[in-house]
Amino acid sequence: VTHDQQEALSMSDTIVVMNRGSVQQTGNPRTIFRYPANRFVASFLGQSNVFSGTVLGRSQAAGLWRIRLENGSEFEARAGGPDRDTVSFAAHEACDVVIRSSDVELRPKTSSVADEGIFEGTVIDASYLGNDADYLVDFAGLTLRIIRRIGADGNDGDTSMFGAGEAV
Repeated sequence: VTHDQQEALSMSDTIVVMNRGSVQQTGNPRTIFRYPANRFVASFLGQSNVFSGTVLGRSQAAGLWRIRLENGSEFEARAGGPDRDTVSFAAHEACDVVIRSSDVELRPKTSSVADEGIFEGTVIDASYLGNDADYLVDFAGLTLRIIRRIGADGNDGDTSMFGAGEAV
């Protein structure tokens, strides 16, 4: 039994996530981390951004769904979980969208955004964590937490950090 998520993920074959005495999810560490069963599990393990959304319907692309976030932004997403190819949603069904902070690529805004899956934002706060930087980014009224490896883009040290107010 531990409350140390890193310890649980690194040492376990099976994890049982509980909340107030109730089992929320049971599975191997990778499944629990990558495919949380609910909002609690997503928030409990790792740095996650969890947003409320609405399913608009199936996308033209196989396995993808059109989603609208609470701020009105629309995009295509894949349902999570080992059974994601058989998951079905009804149009206008409420859903949670989980975006792991380490799964977001952060780069300077250079032009208008036209590609699917690319969103514009403004850095609210930046914290230096040694090898990583922890950012809070405003994305059209929603706040994303993004953990980014410093120097991941080939720059040295602090030169690759974004500052508060910077467009990304």
